[in-house]
Amino acid sequence: MTLLGVLAPGLGLLVLGCVLLTWGADVFMEHLAKVARIVGLPMVAMALLLAGAEPEEMATAVIASAQGRPVLAATDALGANVTMLTLGLGLGLALLVQPVAVRARLRRYAGFAALTGVAAAAAVADGVVQRWEGALLCALFVAVVAFIWRTERRPPAFGELAETDDDDDDDDIAGSAVSGRRAVVWLLAGLFAMVLGGALAVDGAGRIAVAAGLGEHATGLTALAFATSAEVLALVVAARRRRLTQVAIGGVLGSALYNSTLTLGVASLVAPLEAPGLLTVAVVAAALPLAVFAAVRGRLPAVVGGVLAAGYVAYVVAVLRGVL
Repeated sequence: MTLLGVLAPGLGLLVLGCVLLTWGADVFMEHLAKVARIVGLPMVAMALLLAGAEPEEMATAVIASAQGRPVLAATDALGANVTMLTLGLGLGLALLVQPVAVRARLRRYAGFAALTGVAAAAAVADGVVQRWEGALLCALFVAVVAFIWRTERRPPAFGELAETDDDDDDDDIAGSAVSGRRAVVWLLAGLFAMVLGGALAVDGAGRIAVAAGLGEHATGLTALAFATSAEVLALVVAARRRRLTQVAIGGVLGSALYNSTLTLGVASLVAPLEAPGLLTVAVVAAALPLAVFAAVRGRLPAVVGGVLAAGYVAYVVAVLRGVL
């Protein structure tokens, strides 16, 4: 049997899981604001209760942890951050003709993404993310959101929440509205699709690891991380057409913040994550936001996108060779 034939079952499950994750996250975020208004809670509070700005990442990591695959849970969270901050942000910038101005809000988000990335690196430094460390990561996320909410005097638009706010405004202008009951049904359907997609993605990644002999470490940092980052990658690539470059960059930074705290934290609350050898990857994920915005003096030219995209290729090669 050919190599493709051996990998086909796992790849098929991974692709199907990616499709379900993307569709489920889109539906979930599309109706989140409406359901939040129905129950009388701020949208960010609903996001925290129902898996938040990166629900597909959390669903996948939690399922992997519950299935006794802590390496997949940890590598997915950290690998997704590197994937989004290199390939996602890189492709988005490379598609732009004019440099992107980095405003004060994006600088603050970059600082928070780096701060939470450092916290995640500290948690994985000894090779095990204990439950108490996961609890601290979750508390850090709440503290950051509370701080931004207080200083900006409105709910912060983190991750795909930014896209949701924008889409919601468009819906209001167009006069289209979804009934409360229908919004709840669709939100639950999106959540179910994410849970199912996460289970399929984890199963597919596990099959690939066995068939290709890569090991769960390499598979989680590459294939699974790419699959669960699909929605954010699509958002960034579409930024040029939709003229939402600032939102796309904020989405990447917010998603990185979310993965470093809630995704990693909640997965470790399910079961302690024994995942050695991830400190370097965690440090890279923490350093990328500050390195990008500190180097270009307030503007992000397209050439930076090319460098970041090339950095993703180097990252994948390093993982497959066992360097990371």
